Amino acid sequence: MDGDKINIWRERLQKSESAFYREVGAARYREDIFNGNVYVTPAILMDNFEPYEPVFPINRLVVKEIIEAKNIGGTLYPKVRAKREADVGRAKIIEDFLLSESYRLNLTEQELEKYRNGAVHGGFGQLVQWVSDDAVPQSHSKLKVSPVYVQYEFVPQAGIFHSVEEMDYFFIKISASKESVERIYDVVIESDYSISEYKPQYNEDIIEFYRCYYRNTGGGVGCFAFTGNHTVLEDYENYLERSVLVCGRCGTPALESAVVENGEREPCSVCGATEWKRDSAREQLVYRDIVNSRGEVVVPGVEPVVEMIPDIFGNLRETAIFNENGEMESTEPNKIPFYVPKLYPFALYRNTIVPDRVLGRSEADELAPYQNAINYLHMLTFENVATSGDIITIPERPDMVITNRRREYYIRPEEKNLIDVKSLQGDVSSIFAYEDRLYQMARYQAGVTDSFQGRPDMSAESAIAKQIQVAQTEQRLRENIALREQSMRELYKRMFQTALAFADDNITYTQQLTTGETSEGVFCRYDFLEQGADGAYHWIDDFEFDVTEDQPLKVNTTAQLQDLVSMFNMGVFSSQRPPEERARLGHALKKLGYQFADAILIGAEEDRNAAISQQTALQQQQQLSLAGEVAEPQIEFGSPNSIM
Repeated sequence: MDGDKINIWRERLQKSESAFYREVGAARYREDIFNGNVYVTPAILMDNFEPYEPVFPINRLVVKEIIEAKNIGGTLYPKVRAKREADVGRAKIIEDFLLSESYRLNLTEQELEKYRNGAVHGGFGQLVQWVSDDAVPQSHSKLKVSPVYVQYEFVPQAGIFHSVEEMDYFFIKISASKESVERIYDVVIESDYSISEYKPQYNEDIIEFYRCYYRNTGGGVGCFAFTGNHTVLEDYENYLERSVLVCGRCGTPALESAVVENGEREPCSVCGATEWKRDSAREQLVYRDIVNSRGEVVVPGVEPVVEMIPDIFGNLRETAIFNENGEMESTEPNKIPFYVPKLYPFALYRNTIVPDRVLGRSEADELAPYQNAINYLHMLTFENVATSGDIITIPERPDMVITNRRREYYIRPEEKNLIDVKSLQGDVSSIFAYEDRLYQMARYQAGVTDSFQGRPDMSAESAIAKQIQVAQTEQRLRENIALREQSMRELYKRMFQTALAFADDNITYTQQLTTGETSEGVFCRYDFLEQGADGAYHWIDDFEFDVTEDQPLKVNTTAQLQDLVSMFNMGVFSSQRPPEERARLGHALKKLGYQFADAILIGAEEDRNAAISQQTALQQQQQLSLAGEVAEPQIEFGSPNSIM
């Protein structure tokens, strides 16, 4: 059976590789162009052109210089928006969690490589996985984002060009040591394993195997991995579904408490079998209370079945019920669905959109002719300069020898006119001019101006002209920027869905509160579990993922301080302003994540309370004064209290 599967997938692999061979074949040439490791060929070939032997001249890396000058790589921070008002807090948790994970995974470095590799080869891939660190005992599993170099490690399905999500399958080539593969997958690999040609050094201990991600019959994601010698490593029909321990005979899930002291599982409670296996599951039986990050019970576990039984005094008391075997009866466990992502765990970046290609166009291919022509002119210039020099004529005598060390010559008076110097200086000014012209043409084609390279840009003099120039230049890069942002949105979405599916343990991260203090945030997947009106549980994953180049306010403390100083100078915090206005400002800043928003709210509340207290005291004083005036006795003459 496994042999039939391998034959099917190998046939599909060969078909896909045949359709993708042009990209793989051009990869080495593109890298050589980028690094300058190529021979220079004549720019013009004529029928009577003399035989030319390619040489390595002084190479000007035009391709590398221009591509790195317009590098749009950098950090794109996650921005998550909720579609419901009740999910605003959840969106903030996702945003903080993804921001923390981006720092831990050092995604900024991958972003720089993404643009460079995309410009040279047309694209870049990132694979999202949930792995455990076997090197650290008792370590929690965690997210892993691995770079995938599409020119060598990615094989798309033939005939699908628009999106990876539209593909029925695609392949990822993985290189690893033979020992680690045998240890992880518990297999023995005999021979006939492939070694990649692009590897810089041959190592017989390194093998390459293929992992295929495909759409299963239910629309989910399956995975099949195999080596070149027909060894199956992975075969999951539902790769992203959770697996549970079930009875090997009847398929009954094992109870969480069905473990004896020696570590072995107890016999199945249904059929009595002692063999257990891992199987995919869509529901989880809840035996213990499931709590969220706030300690609230989201799903209650099983409880003992009780009935009201009178005691010896005739008072009714709750009493647990035991069956005939002496086991306490309990309620049926609740069932919650496992969260199963539907997206491939792979995000592809294309630097441009080409209708009949999976990857974008290669800027290295487009700039290669300019680099070759410029370097050829470099070579001609070097030849002109190297063959230039002085020709000295001297009398034809054996003792007249010109050397570099001796500059004293003894000649006869009549031979004075026989000494002369002829200077041979080649004119390279026209070569320099045309070389600069070619370089400018290459820059214009790539959309690179002097501003990109840190040079004074004199093409626009007025401020308005410079603004128009910057806008037009940005428009040239808009496609690259938009596709890069799209790839990061897809990556962040897959990171969240992977954590939501597999993060059984809470993931802690550092966050800064709006008070300016640092606290510990917690990503708990059960915060996204909700019970509907029908009593069924479902997961909340409908969020809008976006990215921003602006550094988050909770990280960019300098920007916050500048804003606060500016607002202070404008009199926003003046005591002359009503506390209600400052409170509204504090609430708005708190929604934006300002560290000192709570301090503004507290100050506004204190001033409001002080104003209320002052007003209350003033009213009481007025009431006392008024009451004193009313209660003052009226003295009449002739009364007992009158003073005589």
